[in-house]
Amino acid sequence: MNHTKWPTTKEPLDEDYIVKSLPPKRQALDIIFILKVLSERGTNSLGDYTWRYAYGPLLEPALNEFRAELADVAATVDAKISGERDLMTIFTSEIPNSISI
Repeated sequence: MNHTKWPTTKEPLDEDYIVKSLPPKRQALDIIFILKVLSERGTNSLGDYTWRYAYGPLLEPALNEFRAELADVAATVDAKISGERDLMTIFTSEIPNSISI
């Protein structure tokens, strides 16, 4: 949402042009608020369910096995990326049950 004309050359832009390119304050605050709400983590980690969805003699052991396998995978992955974390790295324990964005 550029509020000025797009640059037509590769000349450096001055501060006045950049300031005029910004959206109005109200619109900028709305965008910030929406992005903040959408990026909040609203669920537990994968396998850690708020409600008890698994019932019965087959489902409970399967869920426990799933959680154990998740823990094994998490330990392996986290050990491999230990010390190499950057913005593109996510530890398996931080993967939510659902994605809000």
